[in-house]
Amino acid sequence: MAVGRDFYSILGVTKSCSDADLKKAYKKLALKWHPDRNKNNKEKAEEKFKEVAQAYAVLSDEKQRKVYDKYGEEGLKAGMTGDEQFPGGSFNPQGGGGVRYTYTNIDPNDIFAQFFGGKGFGRDSGGSSFMFNMGGRNGFDGSSKGFGYNSTPYEGHQPMDFDYESKNDFAQHIPRQSQKRKREKQKPCHKEIGATLEEIFNGATKKVKVTRKIIAPNGGYSYDSKVLEIPISRGMKQGTKFTFHGEGDQSHTKEPQDLVFTLKEKPHPFFKREGDDLVQEVNLTLREALEGSTVPLKTIEGKSLRVFTGSLLDSSTMKEFPEQGMINSKSKQRGKMKVRFNVKFPAAGSQLRKDIVSSLKKNDLIDLS
Repeated sequence: MAVGRDFYSILGVTKSCSDADLKKAYKKLALKWHPDRNKNNKEKAEEKFKEVAQAYAVLSDEKQRKVYDKYGEEGLKAGMTGDEQFPGGSFNPQGGGGVRYTYTNIDPNDIFAQFFGGKGFGRDSGGSSFMFNMGGRNGFDGSSKGFGYNSTPYEGHQPMDFDYESKNDFAQHIPRQSQKRKREKQKPCHKEIGATLEEIFNGATKKVKVTRKIIAPNGGYSYDSKVLEIPISRGMKQGTKFTFHGEGDQSHTKEPQDLVFTLKEKPHPFFKREGDDLVQEVNLTLREALEGSTVPLKTIEGKSLRVFTGSLLDSSTMKEFPEQGMINSKSKQRGKMKVRFNVKFPAAGSQLRKDIVSSLKKNDLIDLS
């Protein structure tokens, strides 16, 4: 049994009405009940204006109309899909596990703007509704997290201007399409895209799943997902930006949002990038520094090296290995790999430190003056 409001009666149409009939009825009633046209009875007009928009949103959507015809408004609220089977034909409005429709959250101004254009009569929801997912190795942290698209707005509905030729009479505000106004752009949505030094050295393609808000056929908003591919070229610098024009949230009153991703280097276990050079630090004991030591190292591409330090006379000595660093994205030449050897002295007050100092004093190897 259908429960709730009669959307067909609200629009003044029959159950067999066509899409054209729905649009015609909506246009007539939306103009009749627009709050700007009913300033002396604004509260009632706002309620009617919203009710007409909700009725049109449901009946113009094939899936929602199917549910409504079978279970009424309460079926929509309960999240029914129209394919449920109930014993004895009974319907429990609290049951139903299908997709929950959100027609009650539709902004009537959005639907009005869709038909008549005019920034003054539509409202942009504002903000960004993105969720992004970067999974597997391509994820910023290797996890699958909610991180957010591609449908075009209504075909055939161009933005319209309004002529205000009569005095204080909304009925004479005739929409015209002779002058096309360039719509305002939304603020871009900025996100970081992480990459390891190995990915930047070798080149990689990062895949980002993006879910954005789009304009649904019923005039409201829904969500759509797609995967964007971001090409990381060899040697690319941190801070490089990738812009995807018009791939963000859609709006009735503004241009689709741009998505801007900024490359960020992930922290490396032992390398630090300095321009085209890669620097790593190796800690040595005092004995290893004085006697010399063979240290195992690895280059950015994973090649193993064994380096003899020799006797180090400085507490922080640097050795350089040409053409073992990061590749330059323009010249394709490689920078240096630099290894800084840090000498670790015995802790202050330790017996080892006291013995070393005592030995140096006996051999006149330190200045006591």
